[in-house]
Amino acid sequence: QIKSAERVAGANKLLKLMVDIGTEVRQIVAGIAEVYQPESLVGRKVVSSSTFSPASSAASSPTG
Repeated sequence: QIKSAERVAGANKLLKLMVDIGTEVRQIVAGIAEVYQPESLVGRKVVSSSTFSPASSAASSPTG
């Protein structure tokens, strides 16, 4: 479930999402800002794979 969502400064397409995956809350950066408003995502349930290694980008360092 998405706990919070915000735009990434300096990026038109990116949103930073804080997602509760049951055992922890993970940060995910998604290129969906052109389609979704951040406030419309809070509380939504999503499917996510958490097998990926953390990666860093200019936006932030996601953990999911």
